[in-house]
Amino acid sequence: MPFCDLLPRKIYLHFIDVILLISIVHVFSLTLQPEQRGVHHLSAFDGVGITSVLPVPNTFQSNEPNSNSNVNIEFYVGTKRGKVKHVVIPKIFIDGLSSTKQLRDTDSIKVHDVTSSSIAKMTFGREVTLKPYPVYSMTVVPKPAVEKSMFLTDEESTSTAAADYFVHYDVLAGGGDRYIKVWESATNSRGNQRQLKLKQQLGPHTGWVKDIASFNRVKKGTTDGHSLVFSIGCNCIEVWLHDQANYQHLCKLQIESCTKLGATLSSDLLCLATYRCCVNEHVMDSLPQANQQSHSHLIAGGVDGRLHSWVIPKSFHGFNKSTNGFVNAGVTAAHSGRINDILVCNQIGALVTVGSDGCVTCRMISSSKPFDEWETSCIDMTDVVVPAGSSIKLTSSCIVVEEATQVIAAVGSSTGNLFLIRISKVDTDNLKLSLLTRFHIYNLRVDAHYCIHSLCCFEYCCSFRESCSHVIAVGHSNGLSLCLLSLGTEAISTR
Repeated sequence: MPFCDLLPRKIYLHFIDVILLISIVHVFSLTLQPEQRGVHHLSAFDGVGITSVLPVPNTFQSNEPNSNSNVNIEFYVGTKRGKVKHVVIPKIFIDGLSSTKQLRDTDSIKVHDVTSSSIAKMTFGREVTLKPYPVYSMTVVPKPAVEKSMFLTDEESTSTAAADYFVHYDVLAGGGDRYIKVWESATNSRGNQRQLKLKQQLGPHTGWVKDIASFNRVKKGTTDGHSLVFSIGCNCIEVWLHDQANYQHLCKLQIESCTKLGATLSSDLLCLATYRCCVNEHVMDSLPQANQQSHSHLIAGGVDGRLHSWVIPKSFHGFNKSTNGFVNAGVTAAHSGRINDILVCNQIGALVTVGSDGCVTCRMISSSKPFDEWETSCIDMTDVVVPAGSSIKLTSSCIVVEEATQVIAAVGSSTGNLFLIRISKVDTDNLKLSLLTRFHIYNLRVDAHYCIHSLCCFEYCCSFRESCSHVIAVGHSNGLSLCLLSLGTEAISTR
């Protein structure tokens, strides 16, 4: 009797997955350990749907100075129940993912519930009720020139040893209640970090705030310029201007349905991204003032599979809301289903989208061609899942490694599969996509189909290895997982 007939179908298919994984690892020299020591599920989030993950800016992570061995991994998560939590993963715990140690996260990982109270007090004493709606999106707006906090907590205002608090960045969280909550992170003059405090609420939007994107025009170390925040509500994009302490509504961008481009009855938007061709500060400073922002764009993807592009205005001096200054740069059909996430790869000049049709599509950003004529490459993940042709929706993505000629990205799916793909720049007009490997976040449970909602990646240097590794924080419908990737030099070398 053949070996495959002795095993239940699901276990047999999982066995084939393992064999395929080993083969791909060998071919690409990619050291990946999708075992219990390489994929760790944080017990604090068991059964809790994690709908968004946001890394803390590196500059503000609470690490001991001048000590690479004590670098922590810090990020915020938004949950399906409307909670925002701050997670700190110590370096010693990440080292344990690379070893055979039995890991217990209850003693070492710190989790702080920013929304522990149902009532939050904003600037100037106004109170806001925090409702249990999903936190679908988060972004961070850093402050190049540190601002003084606008308010003190009750304890700080009554303390005889009170010190001024200074804001380093804002965390913006968009939810199913149609609002964005703006939380500020601050430290005082004695170096004590204060947990996030709610300072503003933006909205209401016309629907769930499915995604938020930011665009910073502030020169580092100064207060010159401003930041823009874009947020989705159904088929509208709300534009917010942040020039000092608060955010003010600037204008609204709206799209219409178009059946000629494959649009369905719904033209709702799902994801946002911004890009600029000039990404290096010294390059930006060397350009004439009039040309410094000539290639800045806002990109949006929607339910109907279309991509939309707007040129971001160079200046908002004399801004008129009726004309709003945002030039529509084009629209193009990108997927046969929903577009669920957009990645901008600045170094190779690529725009990557993932969709419910199971495809990863990559476009070469061009300033000389119309938006709908950008060179496009595509890889269909339904061709590589087992059994072949099975239905799979790609839901999220993040950059793992970004270089001048290639990018390695992680792509999450509705079935709990995590794919690693390479995007190579063949020449000035062409890109090549290839699959490196894939594995399941619940590799020991072949019957588990947990949807991956959000991904973010961190680089760290292991204490007992010379090469750097990467940790991907995976937010999914059953909790939060950490996946350790060890990429060999050959795996990320240009081919």
